[in-house]
Amino acid sequence: MGPLILLSLGIGGTGFAYLARVAPYRPVFVILAVVSLGYAHYRMEKYPMKRSMVAFIWTATIVAVLMNLSPVILNMYYILSS
Repeated sequence: MGPLILLSLGIGGTGFAYLARVAPYRPVFVILAVVSLGYAHYRMEKYPMKRSMVAFIWTATIVAVLMNLSPVILNMYYILSS
């Protein structure tokens, strides 16, 4: 299932090699995501925004949390299924 999702995103065989090269920088990307979303939520609370923008920020937050927790969730799934 995972390779099909990556292929649908346009990541083929060469993309897998690229993903392996950027894996050590994952903590940096996680920190950037947290800081960016934190700033977006700060601006959302401080200044009035359209309802669509608020929905977009919350959707981006949920997607980012799920993507960052996916290694943990998949690891638990493999442990429980074996």
